[in-house]
Amino acid sequence: MSNGRSISIKAWLVWLLLIVGSWFATKDLFTGADTAMLDAIGHLHGWNKQEHAQLHIPGKDLQMETVLNEKRILICPPVGKVELNESTTQNCFAALPLQTQDMAVLLRYLSQAGVRSVGVSAPFVWQEEPGDMARQMFCQALQGFDSAVIGLRGRTAAQADFTPVALRNISIPSDQVEGDPTGLPAANKPYPNGLAAAPDALKVTWAPDWLDDEPLTQKPSSLAEISYPLLMRWNGETIPTLPLRLALMHLGLTPADVGVRLGRDIRFGGRILPLDEHGRTRVTHASTTDIPLADIVGGSSEKVKALGEKPCVIISQPHEGKESTARLQLLSLTTSQLIGKEKIEYTKTSRPCGGKVLEPAQAQITPWIAIMTAACIAFALIVLPWLPGILRFLAILGSLAVLYWQAKVCVLNNVWFSLSAALICWAFWALALILLRPRDNGYFRRKRR
Repeated sequence: MSNGRSISIKAWLVWLLLIVGSWFATKDLFTGADTAMLDAIGHLHGWNKQEHAQLHIPGKDLQMETVLNEKRILICPPVGKVELNESTTQNCFAALPLQTQDMAVLLRYLSQAGVRSVGVSAPFVWQEEPGDMARQMFCQALQGFDSAVIGLRGRTAAQADFTPVALRNISIPSDQVEGDPTGLPAANKPYPNGLAAAPDALKVTWAPDWLDDEPLTQKPSSLAEISYPLLMRWNGETIPTLPLRLALMHLGLTPADVGVRLGRDIRFGGRILPLDEHGRTRVTHASTTDIPLADIVGGSSEKVKALGEKPCVIISQPHEGKESTARLQLLSLTTSQLIGKEKIEYTKTSRPCGGKVLEPAQAQITPWIAIMTAACIAFALIVLPWLPGILRFLAILGSLAVLYWQAKVCVLNNVWFSLSAALICWAFWALALILLRPRDNGYFRRKRR
């Protein structure tokens, strides 16, 4: 500070009282403006568009609103499983594997018991091509169901065959499949099963579900929640396997209704399920029920009725010792997960309007914070007027930035203060820095006579 220049103490005190007084005079007057400004700051720093600030003013009740909450619950009906082995068939059928006419009889019993969807898992191999009458019986038996899918057994060979006619129209469109397909089970040659190449093949709905020497379709994962593969590659086409094909028919959908992002998710019928690179999902809500073969043949339908409105059953029989109970269990669980439907439940709750309540900051301002703030204002009024104009201008802008930063911190911590009053104080403080300048013949200088 140069000699002979000073600031009037009276002017300094007037500005200081004006700044402090403006805070106490206006801090409770502009709560509407405070709400709007703090709400805008909150949206700039992470609040959802649906959220809005409400200031909790001491002595006043919060405004409440009724909110309708939506909760989605996945309900998966149990899927029945019928395992055809020596112990279950010895008193019902002559020998395994069941021949065409025996399988037709079993299917008729299931239809009469109320089953609406059925999947017959591969390996389903007849020793020789069935006769015309046996094939007709089998196909007619399948007509008794709303949805019926027969598994097709395949393998990977050095020389590929053409894709079977029965599979050519059930692939998922290539533009609806994203990601690397190399992790999916793959086949290029079918095993003959006595029906796929017969004239009646196109009367039956097919889906691949068994590949020789391919672990994903023969052995369940070591993780209990991992499903059977939902997808398979056949000569470069992505084809739904038995559980997914049956579920699509059960839900009234087709492969064209499926969207796939390998390693991410699969979408059909309004549902989105996670999907790994091998085409498997999770079976978190699925369940199965054993359907004794003796009950079916004996005319009992109690077990079938317990499956729900549209009972679904998976049938499987061993072949060359490769079939296992665990695999049938996984096929049934996977089907149960896929045919599940989402149920939406609504509940009403009350919450503060806007969803964001900001508590007053007065309780968090300690006497030391108040004293330090006042000291900073007084110090700034003493020192800054002596600085060049550009430095005072930068100080004014810097103080405004500090005020905005403080408002942001408070909003993110659900706290509010009177931002309007703080801005009025800042305006007076900025004016003080502009107008309060050192002058010659200061306040304490003696006048000449």
